[in-house]
Amino acid sequence: MIRHLINEMFRVLPAGSYQEIADRLSIRLGRRVEREEVAYAIAELRLAPPGLYGWTMPHCKRGPYLPGRLFAMLVDEDGTRVLSDQDTDRLKTGLIGTLGHVHTILGNAAEFLRAAHFKTEAQRRRANGMIRRITFVAEEAWEMREDCRNET
Repeated sequence: MIRHLINEMFRVLPAGSYQEIADRLSIRLGRRVEREEVAYAIAELRLAPPGLYGWTMPHCKRGPYLPGRLFAMLVDEDGTRVLSDQDTDRLKTGLIGTLGHVHTILGNAAEFLRAAHFKTEAQRRRANGMIRRITFVAEEAWEMREDCRNET
């Protein structure tokens, strides 16, 4: 069932929202497809081994409806992505959002680790090491985000 939905989803892209995909799939399949089914199918697609479906849907810019922001990107069996110029532009806007998200999530994780009360010295040392590494990656993500924004 999920494989069929993923295969059909390829045929209704690009789209501007999960709801738009659900509406198009409903017409195509002759049954009501819910937004949640689309979300589940997209998660399954993104977690699948490279080349299983022959395509994936990269993360995209979040926010208000943007026509074509959700699109299919072909993937070879070895995981090589096949991109058009238009796909590259869309991918970059998604990357900017993803890098900002990574920065926020990792920054929050570092703060939670700082606030935690670990019982042993070994746990505290491990947490401090993680805080340093997480903070480094969060800062790198932000800098890369800014580099990408300055290119567009």
